[in-house]
Amino acid sequence: MKIFTSGVPLPALLKISFTIFIFFLNLRNSIADNEIPEFGKITKEEISAKYYEEDKSAEAVYLYDIGNARFLYTGDQFQIIFDRRVRIQIFKKEGFEQANIELPYYVEGYSSKEEIKDIEAYTYNLEEDGAIRKYGIQENEIYNEQATEKWHIKKFTFPNIKEGSIIEYKYSVISPFIFNLNDWQFQYEIPVKWSEFFVKLPPFFEYMMTAKNVGNFHIKNQEEDRKRKEFRGYEYKDMNFRWVKKDVPAFNDESYITTRKDYLATMEFQLSRVTYPGQGTHKYLESWDKVAKDFLLLTDFGKNMGKKNSKKTVEELIRGCKTELEKARKIYDYVKANFKWNGKKRMIPENSTKHFLEKKEGNSADINLELHNMLSVAGLEVKPVLISTRDHGQINKNYPFIDRFNYPLVYTKAEGKEYLLDGTHNLLPFGMLPDYCMNGQGLILDKKQLLWANLDRGTSFNTGTIVSMRIDMEEQKILSTVKRKASGYAALYERGLLTQKSQTYNEELSALIMKDLVVKDLENIEAPLITTFKLEEEFDENPDMIYISPFMLDVIENNPLKAEKRTYPIDYGYRKNQKYQFSLAVPEGYEILEIPERKEFTLEDGSVSFSMVSQKDDISGVVQLISFFVIKQPLVGPEHYSKLREIYTQLISSQSSHIVLKKKK
Repeated sequence: MKIFTSGVPLPALLKISFTIFIFFLNLRNSIADNEIPEFGKITKEEISAKYYEEDKSAEAVYLYDIGNARFLYTGDQFQIIFDRRVRIQIFKKEGFEQANIELPYYVEGYSSKEEIKDIEAYTYNLEEDGAIRKYGIQENEIYNEQATEKWHIKKFTFPNIKEGSIIEYKYSVISPFIFNLNDWQFQYEIPVKWSEFFVKLPPFFEYMMTAKNVGNFHIKNQEEDRKRKEFRGYEYKDMNFRWVKKDVPAFNDESYITTRKDYLATMEFQLSRVTYPGQGTHKYLESWDKVAKDFLLLTDFGKNMGKKNSKKTVEELIRGCKTELEKARKIYDYVKANFKWNGKKRMIPENSTKHFLEKKEGNSADINLELHNMLSVAGLEVKPVLISTRDHGQINKNYPFIDRFNYPLVYTKAEGKEYLLDGTHNLLPFGMLPDYCMNGQGLILDKKQLLWANLDRGTSFNTGTIVSMRIDMEEQKILSTVKRKASGYAALYERGLLTQKSQTYNEELSALIMKDLVVKDLENIEAPLITTFKLEEEFDENPDMIYISPFMLDVIENNPLKAEKRTYPIDYGYRKNQKYQFSLAVPEGYEILEIPERKEFTLEDGSVSFSMVSQKDDISGVVQLISFFVIKQPLVGPEHYSKLREIYTQLISSQSSHIVLKKKK
């Protein structure tokens, strides 16, 4: 289902206020070009199009997406009025989902809410008789749904959709929440032929405006409005802003990104100050210092910091501990073992401290607040750290607002060394963060100074695999012994698989049936995970040729980098180091005909590399192969994308190569 949020990505639910845009009322005032037709005017030439010229593979295209925001004074307050109208043409069945529309709006209370009004929506089809038929949405076909406590959604679906249909809709939203003028989104998962945003801004409101991932605008204007207005006896003129993008390519979700909103072409707005005549200035854009202090002072997390409900438990845990690190580890292990995470990523606890201790289950804030307090009771230096998880988006340090975060961690110091802790996962080693937390920096909540913590703590995804293979001609079986050592994120992942699957790997790791599986240090999460097992595969009797595929684990079948070009970084989140060794004892009566060729590829900056070397010894009858895939830096710039894509192509080719044995004459 396609979700539209008035041309902007849905903001975090913790925002103090939210503005939803509304439909377009006066198009001609903002459009100087003749590229945009009137609402409801569909030509045969337009509806007869079989594809979008700029991207013939597109399943659908925004023919236009136009927003117009203005501020209206009602006599006691300003409101934001946003008008929007959209026209989309659908070319393929895969584009039918564009006909499902969801318009969210914010409800703070009965008398303080946004209103979506004047919805008009039509489907246009070119029929066999050459006529263009129009099918409208009736009012009783638009329904409301409550998504959360404060978020509601208006939903409707366009009727009679088929390949070639044009859908068009417009709507208005009236919002009393002027705290934030929401971002305008120029880019979607289908291409956009014309995207325009127009804002009439009174001089009383000052916004930070940032073009993100936009590149060059087709049109960018800023000029003072000709019309004079009056506010409480003060005469003023609006400032008009207009941004237009043409032929915006589709954004395709690629591998190795945080969240799509970090990469979309967007115009961002953030209210920095309000100055009414004769009333002075109210600043909204504060410093990060102020954000940290307000969080500690005003939120339930801050108010419950330092509580000693678990004092007796802590005293028992640390009795006999000789070092700070030993105390910290004891408390950390206790929290992981005794409190269950409900899967919710939140930075505000949903339970009172007393209720959480009774229930022993809560969100990320409940658990890490308890971890913080227990470490504090033990006398350790400890502070909360606010972060934004990868699926929540990257932190923009130009915008010091609390809603940029969604998850708390715990900073502590032991024996002079700093650690970041998260108590939500029972398999997580001390000082290691979940991979979804690997997203730049976190704000350390310190009452005295501004501090940031680097979330990259140096943990990597490491595997070392040794495969020894022999061929039993009598049993007609290929027999392999595998020894695998995993550490860091690889060990965390594989321990999860082994624990969940009763000590058997699932198909994500190997499609082969494993025998005699032995696992070392499954429960000792601080140690590398070592597994050994055997594999068997049958083959035809007495073949003239035997084809051996040496790669059995860590095989990449499809290139994760599918797009021809990429304008944003490749974000792995963590480093990776994978070593694979293989040896084959050639059976009597056979000779080595072919082995995989040597390959070696490295990015110009050395951040990613792949190499493979194989050799044969005809005298001893042994084939050996060794392969390395290394990611030294978690973030790779888009300038290296083409070469990196080629590295994956070569890696896949190498992993699908064979050792060929031929029967001797």
